[in-house]
Amino acid sequence: MNAYCPECETELDRYTGICPACRWDPLLSTDVRTAKTTMPPEMSLTERYRGTPYDYSLQSEVATHQSSVSKGRVLVIGGLIAGGVLYGIVLSLMGPF
Repeated sequence: MNAYCPECETELDRYTGICPACRWDPLLSTDVRTAKTTMPPEMSLTERYRGTPYDYSLQSEVATHQSSVSKGRVLVIGGLIAGGVLYGIVLSLMGPF
């Protein structure tokens, strides 16, 4: 008779009875039906990583303290405006052809 793992439904090893896929061991585990009902609910990712370097709320707080427009972007836009003004001045000084 073939036995199958209750967790992943893989055929159990004939000699050891341990699942080769998920390493489920019938000697170490409790009844599957009671284990699922007595286990505490799984924590969300937000709760699991709270206070660690991967905490999203810490990253969003740091992002709000930074300026919203970078200095490079301001320099490029200012250069384009200054170039347009300079081009307009040169054209106005040259007069009609």
